[in-house]
Amino acid sequence: GHGVRTRPRTRGRPNAWSAGGGWYARSMHDGPASPRGARWTRGLLALGAIGPVVFWALGGVVAATWPGYDPIADSIRSMVHAPLGGLQVLAFVIGGPLTLAWAVGAGRVIGGTPRDRTVVRAVFAVQAAISVPFALFPTDAAGVPTTLVGELHLATFYAYAIAMPGSLILVGRVFARDPAW
Repeated sequence: GHGVRTRPRTRGRPNAWSAGGGWYARSMHDGPASPRGARWTRGLLALGAIGPVVFWALGGVVAATWPGYDPIADSIRSMVHAPLGGLQVLAFVIGGPLTLAWAVGAGRVIGGTPRDRTVVRAVFAVQAAISVPFALFPTDAAGVPTTLVGELHLATFYAYAIAMPGSLILVGRVFARDPAW
């Protein structure tokens, strides 16, 4: 036609458009998506999308109930020592699997080639793997000598500080190479 992209005619047969459409269906498993595969992918992406909401909601409860907590002056990692600090640990424990769900789901739809989709899965899986040690190795309380657990927490923080911008750069490059974006 006139440069306008329309839905292909399929006479009632399932096609990529019916399973999610466009780039979404095209990129799943290097072929047409089944409706079941599309539902799984949407479910994984939804789980990954609620991860930050859960994390910040739990952190908000901890911060709101800790007298004297100052979000500007106090680190979020110090919230583990709050009266409800277990919720902060829970936020990291929950964040790992939810980020892993995002890694799998995003790795099915972001990227024009199998290699690019593998990169997407890998960078988000690394972020998921890093979030669990945040829960396992809480930071030391202010004013106490540094412990091995506290040092492991800092090492995890440094790994995350490197992985996060690196993952944004890598995923941004994947988007740049994908003509569907």
